[in-house]
Amino acid sequence: MKRILCVATISGEGRRGLVVKLSRRPGQDDLRQLLALGHRYGFDMRQLAKFETDANRDWFGNPLAYWHDAVFGGGSGDI
Repeated sequence: MKRILCVATISGEGRRGLVVKLSRRPGQDDLRQLLALGHRYGFDMRQLAKFETDANRDWFGNPLAYWHDAVFGGGSGDI
């Protein structure tokens, strides 16, 4: 996670797990890496939904993407 360019700090917080602070809004590569980590390690990916924009909606908001249900809930993201 330290290699993701938009990640500023990572700290542990008891039972809550990791707290990741970003230095800027994640770009496409950053967001794809966060999605992959979330999928692999099972963190709550709903937190990533706020990063949907008009510019990334086509790929990030794709209801057929493997992460869609985890990020946005509902839909048919089962591939």
